[in-house]
Amino acid sequence: MNLTEALVMFAWSSGLVVACGVVLARCADRISDLTGLGRLLVGSILLAGATSLPELTVDVAAARQGAPDLALGGIIGSSLFNILILAVLGLIVRRANLFTRDGEVHTLTATLSIMLTAMAGTALILPRLLNVGHDEYPHLLDADYGTWAILLLYLGGVRMSWQEQKEIAAVAASAPEAAAPEAIPHRGRKLALALLAFSGCAAVILFTGSYVASSADALAELTGLGETFVGTTLIALSTSLPELASTAAALRMGSVDLAMGNIFGSNTFNMILLLPVDMAYSGSIMSAATPTHALTCLFTITVTALVVMGLVYRAKKRVHLIEPDSGAVIVLTVAALYLLYILK
Repeated sequence: MNLTEALVMFAWSSGLVVACGVVLARCADRISDLTGLGRLLVGSILLAGATSLPELTVDVAAARQGAPDLALGGIIGSSLFNILILAVLGLIVRRANLFTRDGEVHTLTATLSIMLTAMAGTALILPRLLNVGHDEYPHLLDADYGTWAILLLYLGGVRMSWQEQKEIAAVAASAPEAAAPEAIPHRGRKLALALLAFSGCAAVILFTGSYVASSADALAELTGLGETFVGTTLIALSTSLPELASTAAALRMGSVDLAMGNIFGSNTFNMILLLPVDMAYSGSIMSAATPTHALTCLFTITVTALVVMGLVYRAKKRVHLIEPDSGAVIVLTVAALYLLYILK
């Protein structure tokens, strides 16, 4: 495959992923209305899981090809790009006011993503501290103990989010001014159609991910930029296209909860993808990859923490680029990407 062929394949596959991402957001918004689960829960679990499918296919394929840096760069770098996407869209879409007091409901999912990313960074550094090779590192069912711990923490966090949403819904329903649930004609049929369309778009994204992986792998070799940098930038950006499309669509619909739930939920979902990726690699992928990915974890934690600060910060007017806002998040993320480029 030459450079032109790789670019063409990358372009059409990425375009298809973007189109499906827009439809996913609309279907998720419809599902949240028909089921009554709420946009935050649907966005952080259902939509986040579907938009993270490219990471699964791309990075498992990279792990099977013996490219650990490409695989981990795609997963961890995608989380960094997701935060950048949220901040950029927060500036572009005027109706989206991301940093509000109402956004505090997202701090639980955002904090969970910070914890999972910190555990991933620890799993990357620990083999170096113990001076253990990727064939000797302790594992269970071809996966590090650290990746199993990430999965267990994720399940605990999802349970907490579910309980919190149940309590919020119960309080809202018991309020004196609460309106009776609106009767929707043919609710079952409409829900089935929305789920069918959602599943179809998710399947297309899952299938297209392999083409994104092969074209990005070819670009890494043809450009000479290396697997770590290409994985953290090009592959991470391409696999974040569903999040970009679905989040933009959600914000244009005025559904900030769906958009933010999608981003933070995708970042938590990305971390549990380390488990199947580790299983697909021969040996311990955490000890085989370069430690630069731990630095990406730190950058992701930092920008996510800045978003959390913005959500809980009480000032109505903020000093641009100094206090937590979209501009500060963008500047910090771009600086992190530049440092990763220097270290490529």
